[in-house]
Amino acid sequence: RLTFLMDSIWKIIEQRKTTLALEQSEERYRAVVEGSNDAIYLLVNERFEMINKRFTDIFGYRIEDLNGPDFDIMTLYAPESLPIIEERTRKIERGEDVEPIYEFIAITKDGRKVICETSVSYIQYGDTIATQGIIRDITERKRAEQEIRESQQRLSHLIQQTPLGIIEWD
Repeated sequence: RLTFLMDSIWKIIEQRKTTLALEQSEERYRAVVEGSNDAIYLLVNERFEMINKRFTDIFGYRIEDLNGPDFDIMTLYAPESLPIIEERTRKIERGEDVEPIYEFIAITKDGRKVICETSVSYIQYGDTIATQGIIRDITERKRAEQEIRESQQRLSHLIQQTPLGIIEWD
């Protein structure tokens, strides 16, 4: 009887250690996800199972909004990005590979356009396939890149129009 009792106590202790380790792992995971500067989401059967705070910051939607009866996920995409999304959807439905990283233009809850770079993967989630993604707002980066291109074009135009010779030394 003592051996049985000791075995039972040992199993309880081991089970508690395992539970504690799992809880700590979940806390670390949650801290990383919530502290991320990128939007992170899990989409299962057209329903958002999880979004982090940054998702709400970028898009203006809370999870209750996204999963509401009147919400259509396609409203997140700007009209000019719909062909990209539709083509990706067709490829996935046909079982073809799609690039995991792509860009699209989103429409926020308040109607602003946001240029996004997203990294998507498809995972087994229970008896279905879920989409997990990380979305980075690259609007400012794209704007800065455009300003640099325009500045370079202006400079090139000025150089071509100048009546003086220009020499470049290394």
